[in-house]
Amino acid sequence: MIIRKTLTRRSVRQHQAKQSEKRSRDVELPAQSQQIQSELHSDSNPIFSAHLPADGSTVDQRCTPQDKWVESSFNVSVSTSDESKACKRRRRSSLASLSQKPCAATSVEKERGSSAKPSLNLPPAKNEAIADSAVHDNSSFYEDDSVLAMIDLCEAEYVRQSASVSTDGVAASSSNASAGNDVVTPPKGRCLESSLHASNEGPSVPETAIAGRKTQAESSESPTRAVVAGEPGRDANNETRAAVSAAMSMQTRIRRALQQNASVSTTPEMLRAKKLRDTTLRREIDDAPPLPPPESPSAAAAADDFFGLPAKVKVLLEKVRGIKELFPWQRECLNLPAVRRGGNLVYSLPTSGGKTLVAEILVLRQLLLRRRNAALVLPYVSIVTEKVQALSPFADALGFLVEEYAGSRGAFPPVARRRRNSVYVCTIEKAHALTNSLVETGRLDSLGLVVVDELHMIGDGGRRGATLEAMLAKLMFVAGGDGNRGDDGVQIVGMSATLRNVDELAAFLDAELFTSDFRPVALTEYLKVGADVYEIDQRAASAEDRLTHRRVVVATKAPAGGPRRRDDDDPDHLLTLALEVIPAHSCLVFCSTKKNCENVAMNLCRRMDASLREVRARDRRALRGALALEGEGQACPILRYTMQYGVAYHHGGLTVDERRLIEAAYLDGALCLLACTSTLAAGVNLPARRVILRAPYVGRELITRSQYKQMVGRAGRAGIDSAGESVLVVQPGDRARVVAAVVGGAYETCRSSLPHDDGGGIESLALSCVGLGVAGSRERLRALMRRTLLARQSPRPDAEVATRVDVALASLVERGLVREDGGGALAATRLGRAAFKGPVNHALARTLYDDLRRAQGALHLASHLHLLYLVTPYEQADAVRVDWMTYLDALSRLDADETRAAAAVGVTEGYVARRIAGGGGGGGPSSADAAAVARRFYVTLMLLALWKRATVWEVAQRFSCSRGFAQGLHAAAAGFAACASYFAGELAELWPYPRLLADVAARLSSCTSPELAPLTEIAGVRASRARALHAAGFRAPADVAAARPDDLARRVAGVARKQAATLIASARIVVTATADALREQADELLRASRAQTPVAASDDRNVGEDVTGGDDHAAAGRGGGGSEPWGSEVSVPAMDSESQTSALGSVCDYPS
Repeated sequence: MIIRKTLTRRSVRQHQAKQSEKRSRDVELPAQSQQIQSELHSDSNPIFSAHLPADGSTVDQRCTPQDKWVESSFNVSVSTSDESKACKRRRRSSLASLSQKPCAATSVEKERGSSAKPSLNLPPAKNEAIADSAVHDNSSFYEDDSVLAMIDLCEAEYVRQSASVSTDGVAASSSNASAGNDVVTPPKGRCLESSLHASNEGPSVPETAIAGRKTQAESSESPTRAVVAGEPGRDANNETRAAVSAAMSMQTRIRRALQQNASVSTTPEMLRAKKLRDTTLRREIDDAPPLPPPESPSAAAAADDFFGLPAKVKVLLEKVRGIKELFPWQRECLNLPAVRRGGNLVYSLPTSGGKTLVAEILVLRQLLLRRRNAALVLPYVSIVTEKVQALSPFADALGFLVEEYAGSRGAFPPVARRRRNSVYVCTIEKAHALTNSLVETGRLDSLGLVVVDELHMIGDGGRRGATLEAMLAKLMFVAGGDGNRGDDGVQIVGMSATLRNVDELAAFLDAELFTSDFRPVALTEYLKVGADVYEIDQRAASAEDRLTHRRVVVATKAPAGGPRRRDDDDPDHLLTLALEVIPAHSCLVFCSTKKNCENVAMNLCRRMDASLREVRARDRRALRGALALEGEGQACPILRYTMQYGVAYHHGGLTVDERRLIEAAYLDGALCLLACTSTLAAGVNLPARRVILRAPYVGRELITRSQYKQMVGRAGRAGIDSAGESVLVVQPGDRARVVAAVVGGAYETCRSSLPHDDGGGIESLALSCVGLGVAGSRERLRALMRRTLLARQSPRPDAEVATRVDVALASLVERGLVREDGGGALAATRLGRAAFKGPVNHALARTLYDDLRRAQGALHLASHLHLLYLVTPYEQADAVRVDWMTYLDALSRLDADETRAAAAVGVTEGYVARRIAGGGGGGGPSSADAAAVARRFYVTLMLLALWKRATVWEVAQRFSCSRGFAQGLHAAAAGFAACASYFAGELAELWPYPRLLADVAARLSSCTSPELAPLTEIAGVRASRARALHAAGFRAPADVAAARPDDLARRVAGVARKQAATLIASARIVVTATADALREQADELLRASRAQTPVAASDDRNVGEDVTGGDDHAAAGRGGGGSEPWGSEVSVPAMDSESQTSALGSVCDYPS
């Protein structure tokens, strides 16, 4: 079977190569015509050797123009280049090896008259090919391209020779044709090869035909008229048409001969062998990737000019992005030898240098040229959503899929697709879970590229940095990535801001390092102290030499009849600095807090001239209307006022829909100034002509040099502005400190985050590697730890790695997540497997298990309140301030069933009343858990209001929280519900929860009514946008995919044409992915039915079994039965707010 499998795969490759060769013959013919003619007319060629005249002249010199046309058509079909011959010999050998029955050729009597129709003088190699093909079943092989080519060959030669005979004017030929003489058809059971050999043994075309053809060539003047001595040209043409008409049945006769050969009686052993051979070959052909269609020489040249990609990619970049040419550094980076061979890469440039385009080109190369999937890892959910929408037009045009992995979207493991490749756009936590699922299912080889944006976040000192480092170390350890594996391993590409030790990151990844200080637009930096403005020279040696005084800012005078202005109303001269660039250009004002953003926007507008309200007034009115529509009739009063002047604020307290509208209006120019927090600098790309830093602080912490460079890097828009400016506002008392640490200080050093939280990152990495079977012993785990950035940065890596591994394993064993036998073998317990496959933070795995077990004994299902409490993320309780009066009012609104559920949790009105009176929690929950339970249930009440379709505005007003927090809570709960469902599915004693929690996650994910849920599957479509689409007549993604951009923009309020085109492209991706998934399921069912594979029995478990013991290789599934690894997909949307960045940070690996 091994030999047969090898031969079958070889025959499949040869079959595909032959198809590609056949499609490209028209392109290759001009270059090969000279060689083909010489080979066809050589003396060794049996087709033409019998026709050569005695005087040694060539056929070309003696044939008519009409004969040459027939011959040129024939030459295309019988190209005899050395490469083609070798390919055909290998194919005949493979097919003969597969065959169980040799061709039993028998002799056929010659039935030719003295002037019979011309014989088919085919070369022996062609006869053998027909014989080999005829051995196989006609249903599988007589339609094969090689046999059809042979049929066309025979027919073309028959026409050519018939035309030769007719133009010679041989009377016997026409008389035999009228007498009905025909080509001999072999009887049933005879091989076609015998017939052809028998014909070749007969006499060839008479010498008179050759002589006649010579005479005709000498006397002919017209290529369309055949002239033969002694006969009218009309008669010769009539004879030619008669011969061609008689030859038209040649293909049918050869098909009949092949069918007769295939019907020869066979033994049962031969039938079984043939069936096995056909099944294997068909399966291999189905599984083999299709060969790319051949391109014309001009298209190939254009592709080579753009890094091997199709020319269509360059057209799309110009059409969708407006990019006509790449920057010189981008071409240099993409042409690095390590990158071209598929090695790892780390490249570092300032903000707005064009790093993203290089990553996207590498992703397209992986999808279109190497035919493997790619993953794009981004830091925030908002950027994931933006990137999914940005890639959708390319995916729609180039035939790949974009899959979103953020919040609770995404399947683990991802759907295995054979027809299309996918790019997974993930947050850091989702990328880690995706990697784990691919490793466990043995499908890591399907992933060819991982691109990490903001690679420097590996040193953020928290859980996200530790998760990113663990994922990269695991990829390199499992896939053997050493930076030079090319197509065999996973290529890792990292984009980083400027760091002091970026070379250490490159060494950690075994990657090529590329650095540059390129900026598309020149940046001038200023420092403002009081009213004095200094220009910053970064090339100066000392700190004080960097500052050069340029001017003194003068406060803007109030217009006549306008409000009175005082310098103490605007001590930092923000209005003056802003009015120097707006409304003609754009401006960003970075503020230290969210509240400061709103105050700055309001104060600036109060002092602006009323004439600014007339600038793009119509667009701004439409923007305010769209904002009210997104808020279901409600809009922020501050935004309603400031938008009249082209000003808005931007921070995490806004909903996703509000931020999207503000960003689009800013890029369009309807808004010219944004007061924003520092998260905008690390998020969406919103450049400006001038960037103003209101203060050198983020909260109460002084900004770092990297943060400063990231914010000022937004100044200057490539292709729009000729220059960019930044102004850092500093109080006189902070000047020396800011100049030394921020303006003139050194860049930060990126340090490993694995030791965070007392080694929590190391414990999480160890648990997942042990549970996946990657590290089954201490030594294996130490070998993996030596691949981490932590080990590379340690002065004594071996000793530190050994110590940290021992400490982490001791903690995991104590928590009941890992066990070690006497032989030193490590294995994850059932609780440990549930924790990393959930994925749930291992530190809270026991807490979640205890909560689920405790509730199982008194689970109230008359309402959803009890289940909502179980899926409320633990960290959300710490992020909200409890208002006990609001708490009591919310409890009083509960119905009887919900009140009983609250009592089962441990919260009553009496308990809350005692907290209002300043007393303790006597009579309520135990003193140890009272505060935690009550605080978590307060957040559950907010979630219950959202569950009952209350708007985020209503929830925010009732519970005194921001709209962004309320929207983020909804999405965070959906993600945690999916985690808890997977977690419970690995533990048989928690059998009721998988289905219950999955249903809760599905409903939380939609955030809207059931009829609008299908529309929310489109990237970027939330409840309000889905409602607008539904009202316009779009009921499903297929309706949106079939629309035209102009029609969609006209029918849906608040949607511009560009946004409509993006929505349509995203909807097409959803429809295509759904259709492909259905085809894959159908193919899988067909393969299963053919193989008749029995269904494995479930591995039942004792409900009372200890979660820290038992068999670790068979986890109980949902409903108490066995389950596939990683369960099934729970389709829920991405999280909606930037405020969710850390909401699930220590609960589960679903990002916020």
